[in-house]
Amino acid sequence: MPNITKEFVHKMLCNLPDDKKMDFAVSCARYGIKPEIAESICAPIMEKAIEYYKYWSDNNGKR
Repeated sequence: MPNITKEFVHKMLCNLPDDKKMDFAVSCARYGIKPEIAESICAPIMEKAIEYYKYWSDNNGKR
């Protein structure tokens, strides 16, 4: 699993198609969030989501 950092999220966003980049920018503007802040917020959320997904995938959804 890659280390999910602000820089990782930034690179991922840079690789999006232009229309998706625009969607991200518009969403940030709509809610008054600077894109740099959104990247910082997304990194730990994405890391936890991937850990959660991996846990459930490895255990076939069983606790």
